[in-house]
Amino acid sequence: MTFFLETRQLIIRKRLETDIEFLATIITNKKVQEHLGGVFGNYERTLADIKKNPPTIDKFYIIVLKDTNKAIGFVTFLFNDYLVQKEIAIYLMPEHWGNSYGSESLSVIKDLWINLYGMESMIATVVPGNLSSVSMLKKEGFMLVDKYLDSSRAWQHVYKYIHKE
Repeated sequence: MTFFLETRQLIIRKRLETDIEFLATIITNKKVQEHLGGVFGNYERTLADIKKNPPTIDKFYIIVLKDTNKAIGFVTFLFNDYLVQKEIAIYLMPEHWGNSYGSESLSVIKDLWINLYGMESMIATVVPGNLSSVSMLKKEGFMLVDKYLDSSRAWQHVYKYIHKE
């Protein structure tokens, strides 16, 4: 199945083999890591891990600027051990923060999740100091429902969107 969503400014597509270096770059970006509450390792090790385990990144969807075809981030659904369910995660390169790309991505993914897959809710976690992400979640109708201390000793706030007919 081909995965392709289009918004006003973005295309969200299934990742390609050529996206592996980009994924390693964004995952290991220090500013991105600060907002995640933990460090994932250096670029070389992360790239080697991705290449060694390609199926682990099959659920990554690349966010691309429509007008330049440049990859600026990705969307994925990660299993959260604390919540015992999948949560949505949106990562953008720092130079693209503040342009509503996260909200635009979340809106179209949320609609797909609800309408195509018949899900009634969606979960996202965020480090409380990541005010932009908190604002984005609230704008899209997510409500704070829980908080917990994750394995890296960072507080995570749990936001949930519940679809109302």
